[in-house]
Amino acid sequence: MLLLLLLLKISTFVDSFQIGHLEFENSNETRILEICMKNAGSWRDHRLISLPSCHNFNGLENAANLNYQYSVDLLIGAACDEETQTVSRLALRWHKLYLSSAPLSTKEKESTTIALKPHSLAGTAEVILAMCKSMKWKEIGIIYSEETKYTAHAIYDMLAEQEDDLKINVFLETDGLSNTYTILHSARALISFLTTLDLSKFFKTLKENAFRPLEFSIVHVDCNKSEISNFYTYLDNNAGEEPNPISAARLRKLYRHVALLKNSHDDMEKTEEFAKKYGLVPSYTLYKALILCDGLQLLNNYTAPRGNLSIVQQLPYLWNHVTNTETQGYSGPVFIGNDGVRLPYYEMHMWRDGKAVHVANVKPRESDYCGGNMTKNCYEFLPSSPLLEDLPPYTSDCGYDNNLCSDFHVFMIAAIVFSILLIPMAIAFYLQRKEHLIQQMPWRVPLDSISFDDNGGSLSASRRVSTISTARASYSSIFSGNVAEHAIVNKQKVSVKRHVQRRAITFSRQEMEMLNQLKYMSHTNINPFTGICFNQGSELIVMWQFTTRYSLEDLIFVKEQKFGRNFQSTFIKHIVHGINYIHNSSIKVHGALYLSNCVVDSYWVVKLTDFGIKGILKERTNHKELAPSSAFDVDAIHYKLAHLLSSQSTAPLHPKVPEGNSFTMRLLSIIQQCWLYKPAARPALIKITDAVNREFGQDVKGTLIDQMIEMIDEYSANLEQIVAERTRELEQDMSVTENLLYQLLPKSVADSIRSGKTVVPEQHSSVTLLVVDVCQFTKFCEAFIPVHILETLQELYSSFDNIVQKNKAFKVENVGDAYLICSGIPEMSGFRHLREICKISLKLQAFMKTFKVRHRPSHTLQIKMGITSGAVAAGILGSTAPRFCIFGDTVNMACRMASTGNPGSIQLSELTANTLMEKFPSFMLEERGMIDVKGKGACLTFWLTGEKDIMRRQSSRSSCISQIKFELDEADNSKKMFLNV
Repeated sequence: MLLLLLLLKISTFVDSFQIGHLEFENSNETRILEICMKNAGSWRDHRLISLPSCHNFNGLENAANLNYQYSVDLLIGAACDEETQTVSRLALRWHKLYLSSAPLSTKEKESTTIALKPHSLAGTAEVILAMCKSMKWKEIGIIYSEETKYTAHAIYDMLAEQEDDLKINVFLETDGLSNTYTILHSARALISFLTTLDLSKFFKTLKENAFRPLEFSIVHVDCNKSEISNFYTYLDNNAGEEPNPISAARLRKLYRHVALLKNSHDDMEKTEEFAKKYGLVPSYTLYKALILCDGLQLLNNYTAPRGNLSIVQQLPYLWNHVTNTETQGYSGPVFIGNDGVRLPYYEMHMWRDGKAVHVANVKPRESDYCGGNMTKNCYEFLPSSPLLEDLPPYTSDCGYDNNLCSDFHVFMIAAIVFSILLIPMAIAFYLQRKEHLIQQMPWRVPLDSISFDDNGGSLSASRRVSTISTARASYSSIFSGNVAEHAIVNKQKVSVKRHVQRRAITFSRQEMEMLNQLKYMSHTNINPFTGICFNQGSELIVMWQFTTRYSLEDLIFVKEQKFGRNFQSTFIKHIVHGINYIHNSSIKVHGALYLSNCVVDSYWVVKLTDFGIKGILKERTNHKELAPSSAFDVDAIHYKLAHLLSSQSTAPLHPKVPEGNSFTMRLLSIIQQCWLYKPAARPALIKITDAVNREFGQDVKGTLIDQMIEMIDEYSANLEQIVAERTRELEQDMSVTENLLYQLLPKSVADSIRSGKTVVPEQHSSVTLLVVDVCQFTKFCEAFIPVHILETLQELYSSFDNIVQKNKAFKVENVGDAYLICSGIPEMSGFRHLREICKISLKLQAFMKTFKVRHRPSHTLQIKMGITSGAVAAGILGSTAPRFCIFGDTVNMACRMASTGNPGSIQLSELTANTLMEKFPSFMLEERGMIDVKGKGACLTFWLTGEKDIMRRQSSRSSCISQIKFELDEADNSKKMFLNV
């Protein structure tokens, strides 16, 4: 019977609906939907069944109840994201229409779901596409901020699919200041998803950096739901903050080219009217409920088709009824696209004369309007103001890079014309200046400007430059035989060489040009040429800059200085660098490359001197019959290398490198090749340079002075490190010594010995002694070998030492089976030393319960302990191996307490036990009775059995209070005794 009723229900002709409502928690949606249904006169037959949702996923359960228990015809509601997608899938499974107010996209919902929220990103993309088509924009750029990147990326992906209709030249994130170069040079029509702050910064960047800023059109898509007037007012105020009115006016001109594209549904005016009419509070919750009312509006005027179709069979007809048509809703116009998503309505505004002007509407249209394509949504752009024509086109007549209107070709033509005129003039000026400089002869030195050194006179042969001390004489010694002198020219010390002048000398233009080049040559390894004095007497004087250390010939053969590998490699490198510079200059050759012409300055830098001038002097002497050859320098290099590497006092014709040297065969082979008779067979200079670099390239870096400073710094650094290491080792040794001394002696006694003071025996009135005695030690020694006895006692006493060190006590000595501990030295206030000794004894007693003899685990080792308090005398015995000892009747009594005790027990004398019970009641004592003590007779003793747990937990506070009381009592007693005396 129930099945028959269900079949009759399904086949019933449907004109009204049972609507299953999934109500958002605490939203009052049911009341608002009922108000909307009452306002619709033809909807009184609809039945609304509301169940809660969006709380612990109860919406999924209630959706199933609405379908199976209440057999609803369609579902509505469930505004939460975590439930609405699942409900959408269930509605597809049940073949039910589902009207959702959640922000679902086409990919997130199923085919039977209608997304009612009017903020579809796909719709926004269609709006932008329709606007661009209407304004005939074929190329655009999209810019966005960090806060809107997800929205911008989603819209970009949708617009990128329309590349045939719209091309996106640039898609970039910017804050308005950075990353703007590509934007300004790639598009003129920009779609902005920037925040208002970033947009204001971008306008300033546009004003300052764009070639033609007024060519830009900017359509700003409002993503923040801001008020239209507030948006433009913010921009206008931002322009008012400019430092000068001209800059502010330029910004306001740019604002005339920005249009605000705003979603019409963001206007809450209709929501406020509804709330006012029915006495409700305007809120976002009310807005979402009105969106559901818009969904109910879609069902208006629906007529079921003929044929007694079930609600499942009517689903296609119902879908066609609610989609692709416009309906007026409570939150605004409603248009559901072919994909089941509500399409947004947009408005466009521009700013004119201090107010926002509405310039266009963008609204969805039926598919027939766009050609009947059912797979795409359709939009219509409706201009309402001629202000849209103020927006510049998407292209620029000058191109995005301004290259089409650039003045570059004008500048190029002007530059070419200018170059044609300027180059000949520059060449003529250069030649004229060069000729003037040659004729001016800057290298000529007047005789009256030379001040000769009176003490210089004629120097000894050791100071000659280019003398005959080498196997081959230099040109200067052959032609003049003069020796070097010193003089002062323009406050600069120079080396002077004199030549006899027989008649007036006239230098050719080529020679004067060479002397000019000599004058202006500058290199680290070239000695500067000062000049020539001629035609002013009977002498021609050649002057070079003076060097402090004279020549290598003086250093090696006269002073007989011995140079190490560092000096040798540095000198050779300097010579090779100098000769390379000369060969690459216009001089080309040195002409007299000897050790006497390799001078050394005060920084140990070798400089080549006396070059270039030799050929001129030779032509003057021999009527210009001979010319120098560049092979002469290569012939002479082997002398330099051999002299520097050999350290011989005499120079043979072909020097030999001594045997047993550390130089490579490559360098030695190069030296031998330089001796070849035929110049063509000798190695090229580049090959010699390569051999020198390979031999000495890794030896040193920098100059000799740098090397010396580096060596000194390295030595100083190492010295500091060595001193620091030795100091650290000494400190470690001293620390070990201190620790060892503190283990042998009390700290006060050890400090006195370290400071050199004499330790005087002292009487201590109140100390506590603990004597530990190993039981049956004789039998123990008989049962073990001596090595095992020592190892066992070492392990036992080391453990005792660890326990003692953790308390305020000191181990006096241990001899054989006796172990003596003392507390109260130095002085300890009150009877705290008694408490410390008692704690130590209890710890030793607990330790012995777990101690095992390693060599014989079955053997049980026991100890007897005795505690006594009293006066002792303490001091140091001996000077070579000082030993701390204590004497007194207290020591004897402690030994008797240990010897008369029982194994594993702690025995106290009567006086000590009474003091312990009075001062520290936390310790538990047991009376043993009267025993016979040697030298004392019958004495009453006590056993120490433990410490109360409750008293032990009251560690610091109770002990401190009792100690204070005890000290106060002691002070009162002392005061009374003093008054009695």
